[in-house]
Amino acid sequence: MTTAAYPGLTFVVEDGTGLVSANSYTTTALADAYHTQFGNTDWTSLTDVSMKQEALIQATQSIDIMYGQEFYSIPRSQGMSQMYPNQAYLQALLFPRFTMVINQIQVLQTGWIPVQLQHAVDEVALMWINGIDIFPQPNLLKFTTNKQVKAGSVGMSTTYGRDIDAERYPGFWKIDKLLYPLLKKTTNPSFLSL
Repeated sequence: MTTAAYPGLTFVVEDGTGLVSANSYTTTALADAYHTQFGNTDWTSLTDVSMKQEALIQATQSIDIMYGQEFYSIPRSQGMSQMYPNQAYLQALLFPRFTMVINQIQVLQTGWIPVQLQHAVDEVALMWINGIDIFPQPNLLKFTTNKQVKAGSVGMSTTYGRDIDAERYPGFWKIDKLLYPLLKKTTNPSFLSL
């Protein structure tokens, strides 16, 4: 089915095989069920299916662009092209990925689209429907602390900054929390997250 704003663009949901034409991580039916469960009437009252599809396409692109460099593992097609160099493997989206371990115990097999990713896309699609910028600049705020120590007539003042515990993109706090299990929290390599 084509979308309203992009008549030539077909809505293609990634099925876990690494489709070359996929542009969404979730279906409108799954998004409808998610938003119904949480009472998001801005989504459930929308009857234009092509508008919902367009929102899911935009949300998928937003997630891949803003969080993709931090996802665990490597895209399935990248690994397939390394194993079979004489064959062309190219997937349109950053998921599916090779098997990875999240939450220290949960194994995500190759060929699955994590539910956390689908829910994040659902939330960003709702933001897009509500006119919120889903491609914001990163939050670069720093927390500055000034520490002064004085002993008699001798004193020392030190000012230092550190990152604050805030959303990485303004308005994306919930998205940060939904995607947290899928994101690398360290730069140290791990055989569990290749």
